[in-house]
Amino acid sequence: DNCVITPHVGNTPEMGLPLIADRVRVNVGCWITGDELIGPVDVDAGY
Repeated sequence: DNCVITPHVGNTPEMGLPLIADRVRVNVGCWITGDELIGPVDVDAGY
């Protein structure tokens, strides 16, 4: 029930990590304020 899922990024670490870090930063802010997360996993859709 408590996990963080990050997106697959087909980039080098130098290119991909800033993208993932930005998504995580934004989503943590959304979670703290109770706003909707960006790119949530849709369990009902099977992924």
